Amino acid sequence: MSAGKKARRDGRKKRKGVKASAKPTAHQLVRPAVEAQVERIEEAARRVGEQLDDGEAIHDFRVAMRRLRTILRAARALYSKKQLAPMEAALRRHGDATGALRDAEVLAETLEAAGVEVATGSELAGWLARRQREADRMREDVIALLSLNELDATYAQLRDLMSREPRDQSAKRFAKDQLAAVRRGVKELLPVRHHEVERLHRLRVRFKRLRYTAEMLERFMAVADKDHPRVDYGAIVNEAQRFQKRLGLLHDADVAVALFEDPEQLAGLSPDTRETTREALVALRQRLVDESLEALERGGYHARPGGGGPREKG
Repeated sequence: MSAGKKARRDGRKKRKGVKASAKPTAHQLVRPAVEAQVERIEEAARRVGEQLDDGEAIHDFRVAMRRLRTILRAARALYSKKQLAPMEAALRRHGDATGALRDAEVLAETLEAAGVEVATGSELAGWLARRQREADRMREDVIALLSLNELDATYAQLRDLMSREPRDQSAKRFAKDQLAAVRRGVKELLPVRHHEVERLHRLRVRFKRLRYTAEMLERFMAVADKDHPRVDYGAIVNEAQRFQKRLGLLHDADVAVALFEDPEQLAGLSPDTRETTREALVALRQRLVDESLEALERGGYHARPGGGGPREKG
């Protein structure tokens, strides 16, 4: 082979190598997503610890925690589940604590949505005041929990894990697989019957995963595929967020119904007040079930028995 031909061949190989190595990897997508959420959680926890007049700090902590847990579910495709399991468990414990606080804090809003009148000086007003004091104690417990900085070791482990190269996978393949997985998770729970409220709650969680997964992919893949856009991640995020919010209202109503069906939680309320309030909450829950199923149908998700699966979007 002549020197010229050899040089041209070597040049082609070199160019091919550069092109291949320049393709974005799944690790390049996941690592910044994880690190960004860890930073947000740390910042929110700092604000909580300083106990400033910052009513959004615990909310921001909770939301960033949810996003991080969703990203780590996707990261199982790159790292072993065994590696991630202890970290995910630690995050879940703190997420559950803030979630219970949130449920307690929205009770008054849920009663208002149900049309329950809480007259000043009434037994229901007194009961709500006691529940609010309990919610305040829960908030103090959450603040104390976050001040222990128990998650610092988890954050360090996550950063260390993200600094290592995982199993090789292209960003494009990763995005396609993860989006398909979370969409499949939604479809698996359809159709839903009116009495299957628990199934609707699970559907809310699935839409939440769809939203947060699409958010992660939108930030990276919108750049990686800017010349050949194939998926409108923004539209997926917006739709999933709408369903998450709607089903979240149903979740709040169901939590309140369960509360008014537990006699141990209703000390100080007369049987008449208990039953009247419970009936109003049950009616709210049923209305929200109907509205949720109708919204899913309008969105192309065949939520009622006898329908098919959701249409493909994006």
